[in-house]
This record gives sequence, structure tokens and C-alpha cells, in this order.
Amino acid sequence: GVVTPVVRNADGTVQPTVRRFPNLKQAVAQSLDLHRLRPGNKLTGHYYGLDFDYSQTQPVPSVGTTCYFLRRQAYDQVGVFDEGFPPNF
Repeated sequence: GVVTPVVRNADGTVQPTVRRFPNLKQAVAQSLDLHRLRPGNKLTGHYYGLDFDYSQTQPVPSVGTTCYFLRRQAYDQVGVFDEGFPPNF
């Protein structure tokens, strides 16, 4: 029910917005900001979709909250979004 575009930085590079559902190790590493201490590491790289191919249209586990379009039917089924829920970045 949701589609999201490729988001680009000012210099034209892709801004990664795809997220995968983490396993327990990945969730702990992400919560400890390991991705900031060791960018590109395999443990958090999978969660942040660093190997994702943004040049192709494909299903994704989770989209960033930067920009997305939602089908009205899906919105009607789910209802309003919880404003207290933090974005998945």
C-alpha cells in the first residue's frame, strides 16, 4: 500500500532510506550507534540496506519516513499514524 521515491542528496548521490527488519544482534548494534562508530560494518549495514540497489523498482521491508505515497484504501484500513512513534532512522 506504500510507494517511496529514491531520495537524493544535493550532490546527486542516493540517500539511503530503505531499512530491513533487524535480528537481535543487529538491533543491539544499531541501538548502540555502531553504524556511526564503524560506518559500513556488516552488522548494521544489513539493517540500513547498504547493499540495496536503488536503481530498480522492488519491494522493500520498510521505507524511511522522508517521503512516501499511501493508497487511500490502505490508509482507511490502518487509520491515522501514531505521531508519538519515532521515524525509523
